Amino acid sequence: MNYRSDINGLRAIAVCSVVLFHFNEVLAPGGFAGVDIFFVISGYLMTTIIFSKIESGRFSLIDFYLRRANRIIPALLALCCVLLLFGWLALAPMEYETLGKHIFSSLGFISNIIYFREAGYFDLESKGKWLLHTWSLSVEWQFYIIYPIICMAIARLFGLRFLKACCCALLAIGFLYCSYKVWDKPSLAYYSLITRAWELLAGAGVFIFSKEIKCKDIRFAFVTGGMLAILGSIAFIDKTYPWPSIYSIPAVFGACMIMMANVQENILFRSKIVTYLGKWSYSIYLWHWPIVVYFHINGKEQWWGAGILASIVLGGLSYKYVESKNYFDAGSIKSVLRSKVLYLATAVLVGSYYIFNSGGVLNRYPTEAVALWEDISKEIKMPHVGNGFCFYSFNDKAGLPVTLIDPPPCFIGVEQSSLSRALAFGDSFLGQYDPFLNNLFKDLGVRVQSVSTNWCFPSFEDDFTGPETHPSYEQCLVNRRFLRQIIDGRKIDKLFLAGSWNSVYKAGYIGQVAELIKEASSVGVSVVVLPAPQPYTSQAIAGYQKYILESNNESFDITEFEKLLADVGGDALSAQVGTTSNVTFINREDLFAGSGVFRKGGILVPYTLDGSHISLVGAEAIYSHFSRTKTYVEIKQMFESVATK
Repeated sequence: MNYRSDINGLRAIAVCSVVLFHFNEVLAPGGFAGVDIFFVISGYLMTTIIFSKIESGRFSLIDFYLRRANRIIPALLALCCVLLLFGWLALAPMEYETLGKHIFSSLGFISNIIYFREAGYFDLESKGKWLLHTWSLSVEWQFYIIYPIICMAIARLFGLRFLKACCCALLAIGFLYCSYKVWDKPSLAYYSLITRAWELLAGAGVFIFSKEIKCKDIRFAFVTGGMLAILGSIAFIDKTYPWPSIYSIPAVFGACMIMMANVQENILFRSKIVTYLGKWSYSIYLWHWPIVVYFHINGKEQWWGAGILASIVLGGLSYKYVESKNYFDAGSIKSVLRSKVLYLATAVLVGSYYIFNSGGVLNRYPTEAVALWEDISKEIKMPHVGNGFCFYSFNDKAGLPVTLIDPPPCFIGVEQSSLSRALAFGDSFLGQYDPFLNNLFKDLGVRVQSVSTNWCFPSFEDDFTGPETHPSYEQCLVNRRFLRQIIDGRKIDKLFLAGSWNSVYKAGYIGQVAELIKEASSVGVSVVVLPAPQPYTSQAIAGYQKYILESNNESFDITEFEKLLADVGGDALSAQVGTTSNVTFINREDLFAGSGVFRKGGILVPYTLDGSHISLVGAEAIYSHFSRTKTYVEIKQMFESVATK
């Protein structure tokens, strides 16, 4: 195809918006729309190639695939090689294990599927995944594989005109399906080829409906309108909008309008800066995200300007020395078999698979250290229904059903004891405390029902801090109805509450928790509020693993991973119910040692599990500390006074 400055300019706009969004989203709140623009461009270019060659009788499937491979794989492979070396030198084995999995899925072009499946409640945060951005490459590659086969089959059976009609129909159907799925399963809608195909087919529509527009005024209007639509999306849409959806239309069809205008003399698109950014866009896109992750992990987000510059420089070098080269002849299988790229890619795939299956190559460390880590890590888990506790996590146990009448009956404390008139209720931040409460209730000689599920903070309302499409939302409504019934029915006299108070406060729902506490107190229920633990980064346990495997001294310092966040949610809740009778707040200091670690078998162990929650072993450890506090005495007296009555 002839060089088109408008398409190159769109690439520059797309990559700039994505890079700005990832480094500092304040600069481009809707910058993620750049990926959608890339999809439109790819759909247009692929359709132009396929349809034109089918029409002329010169289309070769092998030639098409090899050209795409020559364009995409070498630059991606170079990045993966660098990350493999970096991971070996700098990452903890558990991080290296994850990196190996992601490299394998990226080079196998299934990373969008992997990331969708990983989008769970306790998943590693997005800025800890070095190759998260490759999901879009996987979507494109899957499209490249399927699309030409479908086009060839339809064109051969029904002709090119029918093929064009099918593309238009699929565009409409795909958009409608995506619009439904983004509300039903937002993660699937974001990562899936099926829900993204309409954006690629929008590009196909540009080819199908494009006719030469001779009127300069109309062409100018198309370019201006398209630019305004794209820039409006980048500036005024943000990540709180469902995506992709009807909100994607301005960016998608803005790109379509610009390509349909086919203006090549535009000053902006012809400028040297835009030209180079467009040419380097793929390589810039590849390199920018690992830099974002590196800055995030090391607390250097304020260096976003340097990160953007580094992305451009590395992208330019990647384009010059890797991406722009021809590694084999398109259409020639023999040239592929002679290419070093094939063997290097095979080696990286095999190596990354081995890294994933060997726990990040744990066997490179001393046997004693590995055995110690494996012993300790068995208990650095989240308590849930699958390991003997009550947290009803839909992400920890596959196929867990929503209970439509009452919460699943689950109890902690003394098994042989009759059921106490007490209840523990909350989200995962209550679930994390189950081992602690289990020890407390055993000491008090009672058995207590514990009710918790994902994102289900204590409230009588229907608001939710998680996605309402998640099955835990329906379970949460069941749990809250149950809570309302037992309070209204005077079936309990003690209520233990826990939640992610900062998240609840940020969402504007902390007042609902306060109202619940006041209402419970007004009917004679004694309420105990547990604190959210000190937050850490998600790399805390990885850092601890390196300490266990590499160090023989007391060098581990959890404070290196601290998130310096005030407990504004807990403070706001305390302020709203501080004068309410029958309310006890357990402070962090009552539960956790100030160092953030405890000793088990003479070994330092952090309380945290994933940076937010505490682990099973951490929850058990806090009891011995708590049992020596004044608050423990108050709670013990609470149970004794009720028993006396």
